[in-house]
Amino acid sequence: MKILCPLHNHFHLSISERLSAIVLVFFVLLCLPISLHAAQFTVEEVLDGDMIRATGHGTEITVRLAGIDAPELCPQDNDLAQPFSAEAKQYLEKLVLNKRVSLRSYGEKRYGIFWGEIFLGKKNINLEMIRTGYAEAYRGESPKNLDLAPYFETEKQARAAKKGIWVQGKKYISPVAWRKRQKARCSFATILYNLLRQKGKK
Repeated sequence: MKILCPLHNHFHLSISERLSAIVLVFFVLLCLPISLHAAQFTVEEVLDGDMIRATGHGTEITVRLAGIDAPELCPQDNDLAQPFSAEAKQYLEKLVLNKRVSLRSYGEKRYGIFWGEIFLGKKNINLEMIRTGYAEAYRGESPKNLDLAPYFETEKQARAAKKGIWVQGKKYISPVAWRKRQKARCSFATILYNLLRQKGKK
């Protein structure tokens, strides 16, 4: 998950356009078969270690991987990025980029971003990110019908094996704590980055 650094395209849409897009996605998800493993999408972009952009069923959807929290990116200033954030994004790209995946949706998170579990064949990609140590179990408010038990159990195993983020030991900082610490600095970096871009276009 990014600390508001990347400004996704939907933030540039008008209010009416954003509402129309959200209604369309809701309609698509509601019309999908009850067996949500049949909801096939193609992953067009991996935004970070726990968010993707995918297309399918005549629409585009941004999916926040439910049950996990990956290290924070800040593309405008790499010094503000959390350790293993780039590795987490790269691993997720290796797993799903440009591939057809199955989506189990858990409804809207915010701003047209939807909670979801991603499957590649029978493999739960969300759990895979935790298993390999590129994400921890999500400790914020999750969808009510999502079973988090497998996520915390998988995290426990990855932590014991010191995989990925867990190799940091006591130096490890959770993405939640990192967001609180770096939000202001990363927001300033974003503003500066956009000002420089605008200046360069003149």
